[in-house]
Amino acid sequence: MESITRRFQICFLKLLCLIVLSLLLTAAGQGQARRTRGGLTSLPCTTRTGLHCEIYGSGQPILFLHGMGGNSYSWRFMVEPLSQYYQVILIDFRGEGQSPKPHDNHYSILDERDLIYQFILEKNLRRLILVGNSYGGAVSLLLAIKLG
Repeated sequence: MESITRRFQICFLKLLCLIVLSLLLTAAGQGQARRTRGGLTSLPCTTRTGLHCEIYGSGQPILFLHGMGGNSYSWRFMVEPLSQYYQVILIDFRGEGQSPKPHDNHYSILDERDLIYQFILEKNLRRLILVGNSYGGAVSLLLAIKLG
């Protein structure tokens, strides 16, 4: 009975070591991870607001805002065709995708608008095209009013 318990403990410790090693390797790789969408590569960016974003291409900027429960992955099919002519910017709202999930309850549509507005100012985006789906469309409308 004792040898079975001992073997179980050893197997459990080995499994635990593998899990920890896997997590460490994943974390180490994320610092240099590149996003690839449609054959294009972008370094992920984090803004001063803490929001995760990805930027592809160059030219006039198009900012894509996803719907409720979505994330920047929702726009994956827009990257390749548009980044040939525009700077395509994908962003995750607060608490969605790879953006942080703070516990301060500041998740209202106006809070999201203000965070995206700060992002626009931070990146000095001019002649910006806003594209929003569902909840992102509502945030886009509020942003257009604030930017107007």
